[in-house]
Amino acid sequence: MNEEKTLPRIETPEIAKNKLIQTHLAFVDCASKFYALATFYSETTNKGKMVDETFQRFYDIAFKKLKNADGQEFSYQLAFFAILPLTFIDDIKDNIDEYHEILEGQDPSLSDYDKSCDLLAIRDTFIDLQNDLLIFSRRIAKNREIEPHYNDKAYDLNARD
Repeated sequence: MNEEKTLPRIETPEIAKNKLIQTHLAFVDCASKFYALATFYSETTNKGKMVDETFQRFYDIAFKKLKNADGQEFSYQLAFFAILPLTFIDDIKDNIDEYHEILEGQDPSLSDYDKSCDLLAIRDTFIDLQNDLLIFSRRIAKNREIEPHYNDKAYDLNARD
């Protein structure tokens, strides 16, 4: 009787890496839209208004900032408006850092299967984080305002006692 475990079939490391890169870009796109919404609605004069042409400018600026940002800079840019829980920001920071680290190269002693699994795990985290960002973006777009949590330690990186 053959008791060997049959591993699920997954992509090659090259295909998994390409999927990771594409998912990262989709995440940056989503984060840039979130950033643009937060920037637009953080201005009190825009409260309750539909977004205008400045949204595209805010989006373009954010995309350029976030596309190659390390985890610290990426999370700082998103936390700037102090509307995301810090644990969520920490998850983003950690995944962005893992993304940049894995693109620099993987342990050559790993099997192709393990390399693919590592790449796809980071990709899956981007998908989860993107879904979380979409929830916040939809809330901002629906309310057409943001409720900042300045000086609240659960949200604000610079909170003081």
